[in-house]
Amino acid sequence: AIFWSPAYSTAHAIIKGGGFELPYQIAIGLSGVLYALAGLVFVFRLLRKKFSEDVSILSILSVAGVTNLYFYGSIDTVNSHVLTFFASSVFLNLLLQERPPWLAVGISYALIGLIRMQDLVWGLLAIPPLVHTKFIRNSLLFLCGMFVMLLPQLAIWKIFQGTFYAN
Repeated sequence: AIFWSPAYSTAHAIIKGGGFELPYQIAIGLSGVLYALAGLVFVFRLLRKKFSEDVSILSILSVAGVTNLYFYGSIDTVNSHVLTFFASSVFLNLLLQERPPWLAVGISYALIGLIRMQDLVWGLLAIPPLVHTKFIRNSLLFLCGMFVMLLPQLAIWKIFQGTFYAN
């Protein structure tokens, strides 16, 4: 909902419908395409740090054209898969910087969890970089970023479900 709200709000400002009409679906679908493209740009930037431009382009074309990203990024864009790809590519770009901005890494990690809880397995990738830095300080920054991003969701669950976690 966080990622789709700009497209939804724009469509609503234009047509003032009930939220389920075709313009809403088109707006959200187009935003899905944009998130897929932005995710590919982030992965390309990450690849360019280690590989030549030709190898990076070939890799991106392979990911875009041969994996399920092609389907979910162009045909069935109203699913969370494209959003997970985008959020994960942002997370990796932040995490794999020479000096990761740990607060932003935590925020991006929490976004992955807000999209699909099972994708929190990405957090395992943060362990080695954390261990090789100022562990306590950076871990606290990471956890603070997560908490800031998760706080609104936790509050909504508490208000509507009576618990801080709803499955």
